[in-house]
Amino acid sequence: MNRDFLGIGTVTITIDKPNCLGHPLIWPHKEEILSELIETINSSLLKECGYEFKATIALIEPGCIKVKLELAVALIAGSAFLTGFAVRDTITSALNEHHIETPISKHKCTARVMNFSQRGLCHGPIKKGETLSGIVEKLNPKGLTLNRAMMALFSHNKDSFDNGNINDLREGAYLSLPTSPGFLSSRQADEQVAIHNKKHIEM
Repeated sequence: MNRDFLGIGTVTITIDKPNCLGHPLIWPHKEEILSELIETINSSLLKECGYEFKATIALIEPGCIKVKLELAVALIAGSAFLTGFAVRDTITSALNEHHIETPISKHKCTARVMNFSQRGLCHGPIKKGETLSGIVEKLNPKGLTLNRAMMALFSHNKDSFDNGNINDLREGAYLSLPTSPGFLSSRQADEQVAIHNKKHIEM
């Protein structure tokens, strides 16, 4: 089955020997080496995060590889918290156990994550009956109360709600999941949610 994928970021991987892939005896075998590296990344993300990812090589330099990460659109129910910390940590852990075998024994290389440049995700389209609270519970942002997370998403996606109210999530809309959301305090979030609920009842 064909799937649509959404780009979520780029991970930059370094090779511990600066000229590993650039070595004249290794470079002809780079496709096989990188194919094994990509398979390690994809399988570890599926196993640890439970999502279908597609990693592809975006750039190759002698001591640096940039890998584009995409996530199956149909499976997006995760959050920026997932794609940031969990993806980076999963790839880092997988690469710690992945040793690059090369055609010459003195060049055994290991790969390490140097940087993860993240893009925001989006959740949608919103289906009939979906609520903001239900979506936030699925996203399960660690260390946040339900109300704080709801208000952060609402503030970042006000055009996805009718009447400017968290209870009027528009069917067919998309919620952008910011990489660096701004959060109210627990007290402020509770107060705002109470105001929204009261106005919704009065309408």
